Amino acid sequence: MKVITFNRSNKTIEGVEAVSSLDDLLSQSDIVSIHVPNNKDTKGMVNSDFLSKMKPNGVLVNTARGAAVVEEDLLAHLETFDNFWFGTDVLQGEPSAKECDWEHPLGMHPRVYGTHHIGASTKQAENEIGEEAVRICEVFAASGSVDNENWVNRETASSKQTLVVKAKRTPEVYGEVFSLVAANGWTIGESEALLCEGGAALILKIHGE
Repeated sequence: MKVITFNRSNKTIEGVEAVSSLDDLLSQSDIVSIHVPNNKDTKGMVNSDFLSKMKPNGVLVNTARGAAVVEEDLLAHLETFDNFWFGTDVLQGEPSAKECDWEHPLGMHPRVYGTHHIGASTKQAENEIGEEAVRICEVFAASGSVDNENWVNRETASSKQTLVVKAKRTPEVYGEVFSLVAANGWTIGESEALLCEGGAALILKIHGE
């Protein structure tokens, strides 16, 4: 299968061909998958103009954010093109309650497939996330530096970060954690401690850069 991509950062991905514009990607692709953050630049990006540049028998997949899609335009496009399909795990106006009665026009459409927004919650994904977290900690413990192999937003990440530490509640824990943070060149702005597990443990949130 040929895979093409368009992204504003011009990041190269092995085995994936980059195209020069979003219009090129839309006109060439049989299946378009959206992977964007939710911000002012992406809100409503999938509108009637966007859809008109796709193949009439194309498939659109949105596993990013519901706000990226103008849903009225998408519904109109589905009604106009009988072989156009849409798959998503995000819809606008989703209720926060775990159980409730809720209907959505896209969810009722026969050529729309929807799932829960839990794509990263398979057993395999959770195991691999845990293994990767351990690997990063081991690299840091051995070298004193953060491994950036999978740090996809390193170039744009803010220098201000929050370190969260859960530890057994002991008289020494504060000094040990703050000494380790200072030894690695961190400037601490503020911190907060939350007791958990009946007071036997605590969660330290340290804000700094």
